[in-house]
Amino acid sequence: MAIDIAAHGTTYSGDPGGALECPHCHASTALDVAAYLPQEAQALFREALACHAAGLYTAFAALCRRTAQALYHALGERGKLQLFDILHETRALAELDENTFVAVRAVLFGSDADPWPNLPPLDAGRAGVLAEVMQDLLYQAFVRKARLKQALAARRRVTPIQAAR
Repeated sequence: MAIDIAAHGTTYSGDPGGALECPHCHASTALDVAAYLPQEAQALFREALACHAAGLYTAFAALCRRTAQALYHALGERGKLQLFDILHETRALAELDENTFVAVRAVLFGSDADPWPNLPPLDAGRAGVLAEVMQDLLYQAFVRKARLKQALAARRRVTPIQAAR
């Protein structure tokens, strides 16, 4: 099953089990971060992206919230606070307007126990922003750390060999 995600006017195509690729520049997007996530969060995020691709923005938001909850469970309370800090950094970097930021924050850090409507309604634009914010959060919390550890481990393996020469 292939899915398409429209981002910034470009349709990304790919297999839900792998990275999505822009047909014009061949840049990868969202799903390449999924491989670094805890298994439950990985499955939820892939399902969320499938909902986004189908234009089911409320379902997309609900699954983004469930993905975030799975991340909080995996990372603990300190990790949840770090994700909250990353969200605020992302807001500043992307220069998100107040209404969009409040909606994204409500999706990711709100609760199903919040007063109705506990999940803000999203249009295509806000859903696109949420997709980009999710990618950034996931990258910062999981991919960046894993890639840095891999690079350092590779460097440690190379360094003793070079020192022997």
